[in-house]
Amino acid sequence: MELEQTIMRIIVHAGQAKSLAMTSIELARGNKIVESDEQLQRCSESMKEAHKAHSELLAFFASEETQQVVPLLLVHAEDHLMAATTSFDFAKEFRLLYQAIYK
Repeated sequence: MELEQTIMRIIVHAGQAKSLAMTSIELARGNKIVESDEQLQRCSESMKEAHKAHSELLAFFASEETQQVVPLLLVHAEDHLMAATTSFDFAKEFRLLYQAIYK
């Protein structure tokens, strides 16, 4: 496994997901619900990719033959993943809220 490449996949996909979530909120605020939903779908896909890379790393570090210390870059990637997860969750809620307001 290319450890740094896998870590960077988390950072890239989580960063993309957070950006898409924020765009979704902005679109929902402007009563563009369909466009907001499209951004949420793209966000979901990016989150799946980030979680896939994260799962690969967890399996790698859980293996008995791995004697590596967790790199600081991985801690940074975990932070990105958690921020993206929170943004995605909030974006879904804001989208519902704005849809109810504009009804």
